[in-house]
Formats: sequence, structure tokens, C-alpha cells
Amino acid sequence: MKRAAQAYPGGIEGMADRMKRKYSTLDKELRASGTFKLGLEDAVEIMTHSHDAKCPPALDLLNMMADLVGAEVVLLPDASDDKTCTATHVANLMRECSDVVASASESVADNDLSPNEFARIEKQWAEMLHAGQGLMRYLRAKLQADQARWSNGGGAR
Repeated sequence: MKRAAQAYPGGIEGMADRMKRKYSTLDKELRASGTFKLGLEDAVEIMTHSHDAKCPPALDLLNMMADLVGAEVVLLPDASDDKTCTATHVANLMRECSDVVASASESVADNDLSPNEFARIEKQWAEMLHAGQGLMRYLRAKLQADQARWSNGGGAR
């Protein structure tokens, strides 16, 4: 969390101001100085503010926690203003899926998998999950809107 706070605009002092905390207290908590310890709520707040400010180490703690339990953090796409589900949503997902399958097949064709090949496949996997999450986010919003319309007597279209 210290790296995330340091990367925040204005550093730890900027983060302390954003959190409405004393710099000296936050600094001691981040260093675990003496009896000072950073609590989970403060860690989440630092992560959120750092992520909003697009600081690279913002999600380090979350990624480390996910890795400990064999999980992976996948950022959801921004909510879209697109109100229509076009074939583009599905096409994007299928293209990303195709990229993963093609890269994996090509990479193991010689019966060896290099770190660079694995990193490329992992990146493409994340892009595929991102595209899938975008489609699901759109469909979830559509379902909620339709259910609200139905419950207000609008009925099915």
C-alpha cells in the first residue's frame, strides 16, 4: 500500500490530504512503525483513490491477495453508453477467444512454452475476459431495465 500511496499525485502527503488524515499518522501506518498498523478500510481507500488516479501499483495488494487463493483480478470495462446490443459485442468476444486459442496452439506446437509466449497468452486471456465482462455487463443492465419496465406494467416488447 505504501507504493500505491507514494505513486498517488502528491505522494503520501497527497493521499493523506485526500483521506482527510494526518500525514505523520498515515506515514507511520504505511511503514508499520511502532504500534501503528494500516487497517483494511484504509488500505481499500488507498487502493480506490490510487486506482482512480491511474497509479500503476494501485491494485498490487488486490492482485497479491487474489494470487494467494489462485484467483485473478480482471478489471471490468467502463459502463458503456451503448444502448443496443449489436453483433459487435459478440464479435469482440469471439475475436478475443480466437486470439487465445491461436496463440496457445502456436506456442505449444513445438512442445516448448517460453515465458514470453505464456505472457502473451495470459494477456490475451485477460482481454478475452474483459470482452466477455463487457458483454455480460451490457446484458445485465438490459435485463434490469427490462424487468423494471415489466414491473411497471410495460410488459414484454
